Amino acid sequence: MGFKRRAASLLTVGATLGISLMGFSATSANAAAPCGFPEVVANNSSASFYFNKNTTLRRDPYADCDSKGVFAKGQRFFVWCYVNNFNGNTWYYGRINGTQTKGWVSSNSVTGYEGSSKKCPQG
Repeated sequence: MGFKRRAASLLTVGATLGISLMGFSATSANAAAPCGFPEVVANNSSASFYFNKNTTLRRDPYADCDSKGVFAKGQRFFVWCYVNNFNGNTWYYGRINGTQTKGWVSSNSVTGYEGSSKKCPQG
């Protein structure tokens, strides 16, 4: 009887720990933005716009990803392409006017959109 009780206790502890760890992993994975988007290497659009507020240029198309700097309201941005991220938000990849600085900006940071843009190639 002693062996069966110990085995049952170990199984209960193991199952509880396993469920706790599974819950922790799922929560952690959902909370993090999927930074590490493939680099865009070709300009396939003719669009440009201006920032409607001081705007953070991002390394990837999510607000939680690394910053490449903050640029002033009114700064012109040349669009290379766009994506709709996993949150359903539109982000543009492109270059800051007068520089070789490239990165991502959210569609709610832009005004005065001119030209046309195409979706970024995936992968």
